[in-house]
Amino acid sequence: SRNQAGAELLDNNVHYSEITPIVNFKMKTEPQFYEFDVSSIVSGGNNAFMLASIKRDGKVGTESIASFNSKESGVNVPTLTVTQGKTTTELKVEQDMYVRAGVKYQTKNFGLEPTLEVSEAAPASDSVVYDAGTRISYFRFDLNQLPSDEAVTRATLKLYGSCTEEDKEIALLQTPEKSWKEANDNFNSVALRLLNYNGI
Repeated sequence: SRNQAGAELLDNNVHYSEITPIVNFKMKTEPQFYEFDVSSIVSGGNNAFMLASIKRDGKVGTESIASFNSKESGVNVPTLTVTQGKTTTELKVEQDMYVRAGVKYQTKNFGLEPTLEVSEAAPASDSVVYDAGTRISYFRFDLNQLPSDEAVTRATLKLYGSCTEEDKEIALLQTPEKSWKEANDNFNSVALRLLNYNGI
């Protein structure tokens, strides 16, 4: 079922099904770290996240791209720092990938790239709901690496990235989609199950 709160979080045209919105944030052109309190998400046993562009760029054919380091980059990779009582554990991302729409890209896998990309370009026609400018990133952590079953008191997600457009808005969301494989999946196999425009 569609999460209406998630739809309203993004804009009046974009809807994500079965997701939990966490926060909207603005990207900078200068590479930097971004930190998010995801305590309520992780304490509930959820470990999967997605990054999506909030709204289209307003001009046909234009797109700004937000890029975050993936685990394949080897530096400043996505991390999840979890506190349980007196114990704090830093988890590095287990699986991460981005997917891209468009005839040339929708079946292509981008799971082994050094970046996680996020973008939304305005399509050439109102009848087209997404195009080759659409990129969505997915990543998840292995909570089984936590040292105990003690309750999570705090969890902080840290990402490192930049954007080609200053103050581009990006949405961080929690997603129930956890079965994807970074080396195999693509836009058609993952994103289409969660994403639609104008109720399509």
